Amino acid sequence: MTRATRLILRLMAMLFLLATVASFAAASEPTASESIDLLEKAVSSIGSFDVEVKIERTVLPAEKTPKTFVTSYRQVFQDKKSRFELKESPEREHLNYTLVFDGETERILNSGQRASIRPRPERFVQQGEDYLGSFRNYYGPETIVNLLRKREGNSVSRISDENFGDLICIESPVQKEGPYSSTALRIVLDPQYGNCVRKIEARINTSVGPALRNRITNERFSKLPGGGWAPLESVYEAYGIKPDLAGFGKVVSTVKMTVDEQKSKWNEKIDDRQFELEFPKGTQVANVILKTSYVSGGADDPQAK
Repeated sequence: MTRATRLILRLMAMLFLLATVASFAAASEPTASESIDLLEKAVSSIGSFDVEVKIERTVLPAEKTPKTFVTSYRQVFQDKKSRFELKESPEREHLNYTLVFDGETERILNSGQRASIRPRPERFVQQGEDYLGSFRNYYGPETIVNLLRKREGNSVSRISDENFGDLICIESPVQKEGPYSSTALRIVLDPQYGNCVRKIEARINTSVGPALRNRITNERFSKLPGGGWAPLESVYEAYGIKPDLAGFGKVVSTVKMTVDEQKSKWNEKIDDRQFELEFPKGTQVANVILKTSYVSGGADDPQAK
């Protein structure tokens, strides 16, 4: 065998190896649709929860000292039903308000004995403070999975993050129509944690080009007994989006959300009574659905008749 022949055979072997590697990489690279399926499976691993959460919201005004406000809440979820109890502070048990959604109607009771009954609003709690919003929902009751499935032009790639390693990144561009159509989304999944959401980023177009509007990063997870992972700590960052202001492109506020794992539970049956809310006698009630108001326990209370 001549030297030229050996060189040709060696070159052919290298080309075959490269083709095999490229073919394997292409076969193992998930499509956008398959990546959304992975996300749906990860989200479905949490069927219910009852969590105690500490919130640290920090405002970063330009040229002023940052201010941090601390609150805490309890959030319960099962079968699209929710209960939310906001406390004055993590140390005090007094509730500022209680909000219950039974799947059809929302009932709210404020600490000043004022209440309301209304259909489910667009937003359950403030963005960055909703535990569901850290892994399942986007800006209210809409789930991330359903939102992505409705959108066109989704793409997927593998990225490397200096803090979290190799990740799967789903990019969804600005849409012509539909919910949040003016927002481009970037959903990052972490294969090391069952393809749970590691980051959620929203970008909008401005007069000087695309700009990051907000980002949620799940910093820490807990392994669930029956499989799957649950977020324990997340950080929400809001960015300045007005080019004519000093804060443009910079973080203007943050929310750190920390779950008390010892006081929380996942995938355990929740009593349906958790999704009921009785108003104390004497409470002023505004029924938005029936467009009427009354005093709980009074003569005009529909429940008293």
